[in-house]
Amino acid sequence: MKQLAIYDDRLRPDDESREFLGVDRFSVIRFRRRTLLERARTLFANAGITRMLVVQDDDEAARVVSQDLTDDEGTRIVILPSAVVFRDADAARILLAKMAHLDQPFMVTPSRPQAPTTLFLDVPSARRLLLRPPWRQSDEPGTVPNLNSLPDQAGQTDLTDRDRLIDLLSGNFDVRHFNSVRHDGLVVTKRSSDAVKMRREHAHYTHLSQVAGSLRLFFLEPLELREGPGWAEYDTERIGVPDAAVQWIHGSFDQPRFRRFLDKLGEYLRRRPLRPTAQGRELAESLYLGKVRDRQAALVRLPSWGIVEAMLGQALPPGGLEALTRRFNVQWTRFANRERAWHEAVSHGDLCLSNILYCRQSRMMKFIDPRGAATPEEVWMERHYDLAKLSHSLLGDYDFVNHDLCELSLGNNLKPELIVFGPERELLRSDFRALVDRLGTSIEMVRACEASLFLSMLPLHADVPKKLLAFTMIAEGIVSGLEQT
Repeated sequence: MKQLAIYDDRLRPDDESREFLGVDRFSVIRFRRRTLLERARTLFANAGITRMLVVQDDDEAARVVSQDLTDDEGTRIVILPSAVVFRDADAARILLAKMAHLDQPFMVTPSRPQAPTTLFLDVPSARRLLLRPPWRQSDEPGTVPNLNSLPDQAGQTDLTDRDRLIDLLSGNFDVRHFNSVRHDGLVVTKRSSDAVKMRREHAHYTHLSQVAGSLRLFFLEPLELREGPGWAEYDTERIGVPDAAVQWIHGSFDQPRFRRFLDKLGEYLRRRPLRPTAQGRELAESLYLGKVRDRQAALVRLPSWGIVEAMLGQALPPGGLEALTRRFNVQWTRFANRERAWHEAVSHGDLCLSNILYCRQSRMMKFIDPRGAATPEEVWMERHYDLAKLSHSLLGDYDFVNHDLCELSLGNNLKPELIVFGPERELLRSDFRALVDRLGTSIEMVRACEASLFLSMLPLHADVPKKLLAFTMIAEGIVSGLEQT
C-alpha cells in the first residue's frame, strides 16, 4: 500500500506567541536542536513513509489536491498539522507505521474540540480535508464521513494552545545525565543524584540575602528541598516564558527589544556588590587558567583522545590544542596584567542565556540554575565571570552550536571552517560590547575569560565531535582576535 505524508503548515502562531518567539510559522520553531519540520521528516522516514509534501497556504493545498491526490487505488494519506508535535517519538513512529493497515479514515483524539490533530485518510477524504481542514470548522460536521477516533498514546501536543507551546519550549534544554526535570502547571522540580549540588543551588538564594538582598529580585526563589537515598530535589515556581537562549536562536530580538533586555541585565550587573581581594590575581588564574589545564588533562585521558587529537589537528593551526592553549595563556596574562586591582562580585555563576527567563512584554527577568553556594562566602566570584558567561552566548555563538545551528565544511585550504546559521546578530553584539564598556570593564578581558570557558568545556563534549570541534574553533577565533588588539 502506498503512503503519502502531508505536513500542513497553514496554521499560524497567535500574536502573543509570535511576539515572544519572533517566528510566524510553527514549522520553523526549534525544539531540541531541530525545527519541527525537520522532526516531522525524520518521524515519517522512521515510520517508512518516504514521501512528504509541505503545504504552506491554501493555493498549495489546492495544487496538491489537483496534482498529487489523483490515485485512489489504496493510497493512504497522513496529514500532520505543523502545530502538532509528539512527545513520544517511538510511540508516534509505531502509530504511523500501523496506519497503513487500517482501511477506514481516522484521527488521533484531539486534546480539545477543534484542536489540530493527526489524520489518517483515504484519498477522497484527504482531498476534502485539505480544502476544508476540520480545525477550521465550527458548524459543518461530517466533512469526512465515518472518521474514527484513536486514543492518543504518543503524547500529541497542540501548540496553538500557548501554554502547551511554552511547555514544549521550557523543555528545550540539555539536562546532565544525573539530572531530571519535571513540572506541572505551577511547579518545576529539579532532581539530581548529586545531592551536594542540589543543596548548594537551593542555598544560593538564602545566602544572597546576607550579602546582597536586593539581588534576589533577579533570582527565581527555590521552594522545598527534599532528599532521599541517592537523590535530592527542589521546586521552583513555573514561569510561563521561554528562556533567553530560545528567543536568541529564533531571532526574536530586534535592536530596540534587545536593548531593553540589556538594560535589565545591566541593572543586575551594576547592582552587584564588589569587593577588593588581595589574592584576586591568584584566584583568577586558578579559575581561568587552572580550570583549562585541569580539564584538558582530563581530555587527554579519555579513550577517544587519539581520534580527538587528530580532528583538532586538522581544525587548528600548527601545534593543535597544546599550542592554542599556550596562546590563550599568553593573551589572558597580557590583559590580566592591565587590571589595576582585582575584585570579586556577587555572582550567579552560570549566567548563560539558557539560565535567564525573560518576558519581553513585562520585562520580567528571572535567573535559574545558579552555580550554588554552601556558604555566603561562595556567592562571590571573580567579577568578570558572569560577563564572560553572557559573552559566550552573545558573542561566542554557544547557543547556536548547542542547538546544532552550525555546520563544519572544508575550506579552500582543506581546513574545517565553522559556519553558524541564524539571524543577523552584529548590531546586537555591538550593543552588548557597549554595555560592557558602560560598566567600566575591558571587553578584551571579558573575551579572554570567555575563551577559557570554551577551552575548559571540551571534555564535557568529547562524545559529540561536532560540538568539540566547533567550541575549539570558536576559542581559537577569540584568541586570534585578542592577538590582533
